[in-house]
Amino acid sequence: MYFNRINKTITAIATSPGSSIGIIRVSGKKSLEIALKMTKKKEIKPFKTYITSIFSNDKILDKALVLYFKSPKSFTGEDIVEFHLHGTALNATKIQEQIINFGANQAINGEFSFRAVMNNKMNLSEAVSLSGLIVSSNETMLELSRKEAFENRFHKKIANFYKKWSKFNIIATSILDFPEHIDDYLPINEITENIDKLQAFVKKTIENSEKLNNFSNTTIVLAGKPNVGKSTLFNQIIKIDRAIISEEEGTTRDYISHKVMLGSIPVEIIDTAGIRKSDSKIENEGVLKSLNLIKNKDFVIFVLDSTKTISQEEKEFIKKLNPKKS
Repeated sequence: MYFNRINKTITAIATSPGSSIGIIRVSGKKSLEIALKMTKKKEIKPFKTYITSIFSNDKILDKALVLYFKSPKSFTGEDIVEFHLHGTALNATKIQEQIINFGANQAINGEFSFRAVMNNKMNLSEAVSLSGLIVSSNETMLELSRKEAFENRFHKKIANFYKKWSKFNIIATSILDFPEHIDDYLPINEITENIDKLQAFVKKTIENSEKLNNFSNTTIVLAGKPNVGKSTLFNQIIKIDRAIISEEEGTTRDYISHKVMLGSIPVEIIDTAGIRKSDSKIENEGVLKSLNLIKNKDFVIFVLDSTKTISQEEKEFIKKLNPKKS
């Protein structure tokens, strides 16, 4: 999809709704032409800042900051023009419509980064990390994305492996014409050593990726019998009165969830229906949902009533829990 559009000029609003400034980016061969039409200027020099009116026919839409980055000295490696507008999403949307009328195409998600990779302005690892940097919801993920996006640690390790294997490939290709010299020139021990290192690196990378995924999607389920204090604990953790607290048993018929930050870790806390046998079809459905959540989530806090002796039913249930997750 991206390759079919590589020669098209693209545009996108780069700021989120509600910002006091709206930035529109345009990248591609028609960028400067569109900027001249939007501003009615005869010339816009690269790498200079212009404060100018933005027009639709003879109507002034805004007075904006306009910047022109000439290829290849830009984020995408193409000609880029940025319009820094006064806020409101509606204003930016209206001006972008005019930009599209002048020949630009609405960018697809990630298309600017794709062009930056294609034009050697960044590598694939940097592009992925930059995306993570933009959407990071906690400090740890932000720091990890920042290090890879700007320090290139993972890419440097891959590049080091690539250099070594390129050398081995040259040697192996050369001795195809001289097979009698295979023992003299093919470094078998060095190749074996690098295979082991590469295997260990790939294994560690996969393990770290799985850990990172779990870290980003951690869930804690509050489980137990009715009226043991699950909903009270839930409200205390999230610091909002989300769950109904009542002396009447079975008031929680369905689970309630809320995302919080525990330190730098994003966690989804889930309050569940009290686990017991009931004559109510609706309550039994809630209990069934609770049991399914307990099976599939990362951690379970099994809540007990400290004023009562633990029941045999609770003892049996605790035995079924995974000790590593309870």
